[in-house]
Amino acid sequence: MNIALLVKQQLGMPLYVMLCLDGNGESEVVALAFVQHENKETLTWIAETFKEKNPNYINLKCIMCDKDMVERDVFETFFPGVHNLICSFHVQQILKREITTKKMEISEIEKNFALEILQDMMYAKDKDAYVLNVNILKENCPDKVIKYFT
Repeated sequence: MNIALLVKQQLGMPLYVMLCLDGNGESEVVALAFVQHENKETLTWIAETFKEKNPNYINLKCIMCDKDMVERDVFETFFPGVHNLICSFHVQQILKREITTKKMEISEIEKNFALEILQDMMYAKDKDAYVLNVNILKENCPDKVIKYFT
């Protein structure tokens, strides 16, 4: 269950959930923020408050956001040098929206193949598997798909 989405739907208030991974690779909630607005000022307050209350923020390695560019820009500003990733759910949504038969002028089979390879790239177990899938994409997908990827 996506608690943040449920809170937004039921209360009309977005909930930002900040998690970290512990030594066992388990998620631990480190901060929650109920907000009225999802704008730059609010996100700036969240980032500033998080840094103020969590001096170990300097150990951050990665931030995972949704596809919202304002959110990504604010976190990149406040946490420079930290990898800012888009969650796989949103990446898949974007790919399904952009890799279409109409937009790419490709067949349904070509579209499905491209989406499958792109998904395999997302979930590659290591760099070698990723590179293998990139090569498969470049050798077997239509030029418009390759251009979109590169």
